[in-house]
Amino acid sequence: MRCILVVRTHQFNEEFISHEMVHDQVYLFIYVCGNRAGLEVLQFIKPDLVLIEVQGDMADSIILSDLMRAQQRVDDVPILFLDKESVHTQVVPLQQKPGRFCLAASCSLPQLLAAVEQLCEA
Repeated sequence: MRCILVVRTHQFNEEFISHEMVHDQVYLFIYVCGNRAGLEVLQFIKPDLVLIEVQGDMADSIILSDLMRAQQRVDDVPILFLDKESVHTQVVPLQQKPGRFCLAASCSLPQLLAAVEQLCEA
């Protein structure tokens, strides 16, 4: 089972991600709301992937990912940003940020599943 840490900075509706993905019994999702909670949970678990839902300025999410990467035990965990401003329906690496990727928040569930599987296998 793969562990996916989902960090949301806003009130969330987990239907989009969890319902179909959890039913296949391959993923364990840990949902946290807020940057601080995202950092704190990494003290106790090492997820296979961190998924950050970007709300507002992407720079805040980049700073969060920098702080996550600074924690030695999770510095190799891939980070996927679901960005509502992005138009990329396939995973795109962020320039100058190794191990970090972007995907449009408007992507379909199959596209998200493919991205998660691709990054967990890398």
